[in-house]
Amino acid sequence: MTLLTVADVTVRHPTATALANVSLDVLAGELVIVWGPARSGRTTLLEVAAGVRPPDSGSVSFAGRPPVAGLGRRHGFAVIPQGRETLLGHDRLVVDQVAYPALRDMSRWRAQALADAALVRCGVEELGQTPMRALSHAEHVRVLLARALVREPRMMMMDEPTAGLSHPEAERFLDLVQSLVRDGIAVLMTDDAEGSALVPGARVVTMQRGTLRGIDPPPSADVIPLEHRRADPGFGA
Repeated sequence: MTLLTVADVTVRHPTATALANVSLDVLAGELVIVWGPARSGRTTLLEVAAGVRPPDSGSVSFAGRPPVAGLGRRHGFAVIPQGRETLLGHDRLVVDQVAYPALRDMSRWRAQALADAALVRCGVEELGQTPMRALSHAEHVRVLLARALVREPRMMMMDEPTAGLSHPEAERFLDLVQSLVRDGIAVLMTDDAEGSALVPGARVVTMQRGTLRGIDPPPSADVIPLEHRRADPGFGA
């Protein structure tokens, strides 16, 4: 099932074209990594996919409808931006930051219970009572991921989540992302590191000067049952 469809999208800035006739589909439970150098259009692609920036031409749909940017759980997707972004200020506790997107839909007690579970899922459960300003960069990224999980998304969009992480930290984060994909959450993320092409199970496409280049996954090969092989004396001859 296709969750996200970006069709022939163009975005123009006053001095340059950020995206030029870009098309991309993301399936449910798929990990897609958009790799490319700085200013290649990767972040603009995520902004368009999330409904933050309207395209000048082309169309975008999520689950068959135009994407709607926001914090609520009804949108079906969550966005993890670059940098040390917070919603409530750097002096607020981690658990409050993570619970915040769910508060409009449920009681504070239930939202904080969801936040606690999301922090456990992201391996940072011990940070719940820590102020956001005290987090390391690697911890901050995982807390943002936990906040996204509270929204129970069908898809996550991540803008360079491994930027600034050490190689071991990036590997552990990507392991966590792959576990979310195995649980059925689709992920569209950007990266500027060539090592992203080595992530098992990921479909990697390249963004260059606003143009997307990539290869669709190859079709599955026909499988010949073992008993048929044994029954056919000419097999392998």
